[in-house]
Amino acid sequence: MKATVAMDMSMRSSGLVCLKKKTNELVDFKVLKTDRKDYGDFHERLIADISRDTVDFIEKYDAEIFVIEYLALSRKSAVADVIAGLHWGIRTRINEDAPHVLIGTITVTEWRAHTVPIEIRRAAKDKYPRDHNKWMVVDQLPYHIADTFEKYVKDNKMPEKTIFDLADAYYLGVYRNSLD
Repeated sequence: MKATVAMDMSMRSSGLVCLKKKTNELVDFKVLKTDRKDYGDFHERLIADISRDTVDFIEKYDAEIFVIEYLALSRKSAVADVIAGLHWGIRTRINEDAPHVLIGTITVTEWRAHTVPIEIRRAAKDKYPRDHNKWMVVDQLPYHIADTFEKYVKDNKMPEKTIFDLADAYYLGVYRNSLD
C-alpha cells in the first residue's frame, strides 16, 4: 500500500497516523504513551522503545514515507537534549530497520499555515483561552476522523488533550501528501 506515516512526537505522548498517499484515507493510528515512573532518567531506554514502536507501525503498513515535526528549537525546555535525542533516535532506527522509507521533517508553522485558515486561527484565540493553537487543529478535523480519535482517547482512558497528538499527526501527514 502506498502510505504515509506521520508522527507528532513527544516524550510522554506521541501520535502516529497512517494515511493512504493519494486520498488521505485514514488507515490506522495510535498513541505511544510513556510513563515517567517506568523510565525515570533512563532516557536511552525510552528513546529505544519509542523508536522501535514507531518502526513497527511503519512496517505494519509498508509505508513509503515517514514525516515528523521538525524540532522546535526556539522553545526552551529542560529536556531539549532528550527530545532532540528522541527525534534523531527515531530517524536513525527507521534508517537502519526500514531504509526504503523516505524520512521528512516539516515545521509546525508550515503545516499549520497550510491546514488551518487564518480566520479559524484568529477565532480560536477567542474561543479557547488555553491551547488555542491545538484546539483549532482539532476543530478542523473531518467529523468522522474527530469522532474516531475522540472515541479512541476515551476508550483508552487517556487525557482529553491526547487528541492533540493525533490531530497534529493527521494534518502533518495530510500536508506531506499534498506536496507530491
